[in-house]
Amino acid sequence: MCPHFAIVVVPPAVHESVVDVALAHGCHILSEKPIADTMDAAVRIAKKVKMHDKKMGVTMSHRFRPDITTLRKLLFENQYGPLDYLVCRFTCAMRERGGWGHGFRYDIPDTLMVEGSVHHLDFLCDLASQGDGTLCESIYAQTWDTEWSDFSGDSQALVTMRNQNGKRIFYEGAKTNAAGLNNWQKEYIRAECRDATIIMNHGKIEVLPHGIGQAQRGEGRKIPLLEQEKWSNTWLCEKFVQWLDGGKSMETNVESNLQSVALIFSGIESNRKGQPIKVQDFLNDYLDRVSV
Repeated sequence: MCPHFAIVVVPPAVHESVVDVALAHGCHILSEKPIADTMDAAVRIAKKVKMHDKKMGVTMSHRFRPDITTLRKLLFENQYGPLDYLVCRFTCAMRERGGWGHGFRYDIPDTLMVEGSVHHLDFLCDLASQGDGTLCESIYAQTWDTEWSDFSGDSQALVTMRNQNGKRIFYEGAKTNAAGLNNWQKEYIRAECRDATIIMNHGKIEVLPHGIGQAQRGEGRKIPLLEQEKWSNTWLCEKFVQWLDGGKSMETNVESNLQSVALIFSGIESNRKGQPIKVQDFLNDYLDRVSV
């Protein structure tokens, strides 16, 4: 009896080889992020999945957390007027080998972007869309490593993005800071809207309305987080199974998730060239020239 689906939870560099085995056995696929460790491999995987008429989802778990989902609802429902821009801070003290889980993260190129920022850039662009379906238009990234880290690849980043709807995003990502102010699931996000400043920090959300004047963090109105039975990977696994049973496609299906991978690798390309990159042109170039 053949398996119905396969789950890919190996390092990104070997995702494609595991996907090939799964497809050869007629399996649908649920994979860890990112789709692959290169843009070429990610596009090949998406095309192979389509060619075999299979379904593949990617576990972008942080997009489906209670705090992010609550913030998403506030922005998508336009509760405080249109969004102007977003700021995100993700700072960790994980410079010593082993501090960030599996050892391979200390040995791969562009480790922050590939293994960390893949989540943040994904949900930030989703938040900036305010539900209008627009995608990231351009990205400018500076990435580097510090002399005091055990990482072989770039572990720090400052990134600016502009969405197709004109919304702007600034992202600070760091793995080798002296202190971890906003580690995993404790990220700081500030959404500047017409009628209020919305702050998400350490899993809590507060709203400071226009007219409050010179306010301090903690003085805003506390927003209760949405409640449901399942979150993150558990929720994503349920979405995947429902999709296999004939339900609607996962938001993070492999074709849609190429946008997330394009953000990472266009950002890496931006750093290499020292200039902004048009994200959709970058992705379409790979879609046109990568074959299977």
